[in-house]
Amino acid sequence: MIARFGDSEEKLNFVDYLLCMVRLKAVSKTFFALSDDGKGVYINQEKFMALMV
Repeated sequence: MIARFGDSEEKLNFVDYLLCMVRLKAVSKTFFALSDDGKGVYINQEKFMALMV
């Protein structure tokens, strides 16, 4: 995540850190919403593409 949200020197400023944490929380919520057992997510290609776009 540092590579995506950090600068060219791989450093995060405060705003970038907050954006990273918001994104991480959203990904975590999505995982648990899609997981039946909390151990994995099993989706088809159509659902995967909808999540990525």
